[in-house]
Amino acid sequence: MANGVPEVKLHNITLRNIEVKQAPKATQMQNIVNLTLDNVRVNGKLITQENE
Repeated sequence: MANGVPEVKLHNITLRNIEVKQAPKATQMQNIVNLTLDNVRVNGKLITQENE
């Protein structure tokens, strides 16, 4: 879903009230500082910081 690079990380990202009904991979997030997920569902599964 969101990828920064080690040299230029993404900062202060908020994803809110998002539903992706069909995706080949549930989550892919790398090199992010201060990510907030609020009511984000991918493939019917609620995504949280713990299960990213």
